Amino acid sequence: MAAAPRVWVVFLFPDSSEVRTMRSPPTLGHLVRSEGGLVWKVAEVLTSGSDTYTVTVVAPSLMAKSAHLAAQRLKRAATPDPQDLAVELLQLAKDSTSPRAIRRRWRERKYYR
Repeated sequence: MAAAPRVWVVFLFPDSSEVRTMRSPPTLGHLVRSEGGLVWKVAEVLTSGSDTYTVTVVAPSLMAKSAHLAAQRLKRAATPDPQDLAVELLQLAKDSTSPRAIRRRWRERKYYR
């Protein structure tokens, strides 16, 4: 009896990476446990060679949040309003460089010894 074909899967975790052999590549949304014991959700599966796959994972809560944001953006894109887009982009720019947020991040910084 012939053994099932194996594939090499490179998992890219946020803090590390590892190579595993599997019978088939994981599917989107599949839960994977890292060597450190944390559970991650498969966000992207790419074919990187013959019988080799590269898998990017995210925290399960981030996956749900990004899917929700993507759905909101698609809904807005269905009825584009140039004025609305300009206001949204201006607000994103203001929020990303807010002096208050910069001061708060500076005050809450942590020093590791």
